Amino acid sequence: MRPARVVEAGRRTPQCERSRTPPPLRVTHAPLLINELERIRRERGWAVRELAHRLGVSPKLFYNMRRGYRPLSVSTLSAVARDFGADYRVREAVMHYLALEYPTFGRDILRNGPSTSELPDSISYHNRWRVVTWLGRLPFGEGVQRGLYLAASNAATLSAVSRFIVSAVGREQLRAVAIAGNARLSASHTAAARDASVLVVDRIDFASDAVAALLADRAETNRPVVVTSCVDRETLPDGALLRSLRTATELVRLDAVSSSADTRTPAPRAR
Repeated sequence: MRPARVVEAGRRTPQCERSRTPPPLRVTHAPLLINELERIRRERGWAVRELAHRLGVSPKLFYNMRRGYRPLSVSTLSAVARDFGADYRVREAVMHYLALEYPTFGRDILRNGPSTSELPDSISYHNRWRVVTWLGRLPFGEGVQRGLYLAASNAATLSAVSRFIVSAVGREQLRAVAIAGNARLSASHTAAARDASVLVVDRIDFASDAVAALLADRAETNRPVVVTSCVDRETLPDGALLRSLRTATELVRLDAVSSSADTRTPAPRAR
């Protein structure tokens, strides 16, 4: 095993060039529903942090919702209905949001998100779409989301997909940490990997005990993970690790051709 080489995205360090990150979307206006929630917050004397906690989101994510940068997720709308649905003005604002505002938010954000063209052409379009769609859901809320187990026979393909995911997460102003599967983790590395928005583990088929324990911990706390491997998930020899990954990840076989739309019928040879 070797000492951990931790790669992070989404956080500036003193060695990095300091540059201003543009906002993810042009600000338009706060959704009507957010205005109603702000009214309730003021009436009850709550701080923004208290309202965000009741909605199940971080204060930063609530700020982005209030500025019109991020749409409200289904889990957030469920919390609104549960805690504030007795107010008829909130109910009307929820219907207004779903009917008129959310469709616009959704189209704009997905247009500005990661693209399937950024992934290797050797991967079928369907599987590139699955990876990009998974990434596109990350900024929409902080609810439970299963991770990805990416299996491929080509190590270079896995490396390219891993780099793409770390970069895409960072562009969404979230924090990704990438480590090797056989890494020896210090206490600081373990803390950084445990708290990251997304943990990416390269080549889980060589998992160290420390990395396996870290994955089990994130599975228990429902934190998203992405693992890459040259072997299928069901063939992993570590039974405890296999059970954790079955719970925490969705299997995507990058070598597979998922539909006829991904193939091209070769032209007949001239005789």
